[in-house]
Amino acid sequence: MSTQTTATLKAVQSSAKNAKKETSLTLLVLFTTTGTLVCCIAFAMMANLLAAGLAGVTVPLILKKFDIDPALAGGVILTTVTDVVGIFAFLGTATLLLG
Repeated sequence: MSTQTTATLKAVQSSAKNAKKETSLTLLVLFTTTGTLVCCIAFAMMANLLAAGLAGVTVPLILKKFDIDPALAGGVILTTVTDVVGIFAFLGTATLLLG
């Protein structure tokens, strides 16, 4: 092997060792903060499911009282309610827990 090839091989091996150290450090940081993040996501999902269930029941009943076809307008309103509650539940919980 030539000197240049040996130097290149050593540089690649050194960079691979540094990449392994950085990856393990990143995983360590990720796994130590994961518990809070998991709780945040779980709470947001439960709040979103609860809001979707309540809106799925009440929106068609309210639309029927106003003589509006629930099949036409219910999907749009239900999707909007679910999206808004989901975003605010996740971001609000993340703000409170992760500060």
